[in-house]
Amino acid sequence: MVPFPEFIPFLPFYNLCFFIFGVPFVLWLNNKTKSDIICLILGIAYMILYGILFEPPWDEVIFFYIGLVVGYVTDYWAVKANKWKYHPWDPEFGYSYYVGFSWGMVSIFTYNISKSLTADPSFLFLPGIIFVIPMIIFEWRFGKTRRDQYFLFARAIFTFLAFWASNNLSLLFIAIFVGSYIEFAGVNWIRNWLYIDTMSYIFISFGYSLLVYLSKFIIEIIDGVFFPLAFIFLVLAIVAFFIDLFWAQKKIEVDTERAIIAANKYHQIYEAND
Repeated sequence: MVPFPEFIPFLPFYNLCFFIFGVPFVLWLNNKTKSDIICLILGIAYMILYGILFEPPWDEVIFFYIGLVVGYVTDYWAVKANKWKYHPWDPEFGYSYYVGFSWGMVSIFTYNISKSLTADPSFLFLPGIIFVIPMIIFEWRFGKTRRDQYFLFARAIFTFLAFWASNNLSLLFIAIFVGSYIEFAGVNWIRNWLYIDTMSYIFISFGYSLLVYLSKFIIEIIDGVFFPLAFIFLVLAIVAFFIDLFWAQKKIEVDTERAIIAANKYHQIYEAND
């Protein structure tokens, strides 16, 4: 039983405030205090309060811990692979120790919102195609597409199809919106991190969506629900991700000169607005 059932009606408002105000506040605080520890302590305090007020069910707990573990692993890899860097106050940038924990919290928010939104997958399929296909065309036509980015295209398409085949397109659209908002806030608004590699918000958000679907897939398996076609698309999306991670990346020479220019420009903007 929930300890404080009178607070349940405020759960959507609680999550919305965390998403709209809490995430930018923590990013801003990290920028000003230059301390990951403070942000991590705030995140732990938030989760303790969340647990006391709402006693999250087991499926939300799964979302939190998968988001936390995968968030830390992928973020650490991305920093080492020169895809992005944290801490603009640090001349060498670096890795941020509160980010994985934050993705765990954001995953709970994303899942909570999706519980109240349901729609016929046949209704959402066409809008989804209209959304995904132009994204890939514009990225290929106007972006700096490299050989490895074709694996990102494949990952995005297979992730979309996995959500669709398991009737979870509503969750996908929420995950894309949440991921894009946080990336935009962190890079352009508060300037907590910088993309060194050629990346885009939409592909970052699709990567986060893959994490979300993995959590949802595990919950469905525990509930005795299995979508064979969705499982095939999930495996294909993961294969595309690992090909990009362990094979394509090794065939790419890191453009250190461009990275240094971008970092110096980033420092100038940061120092001018400090």
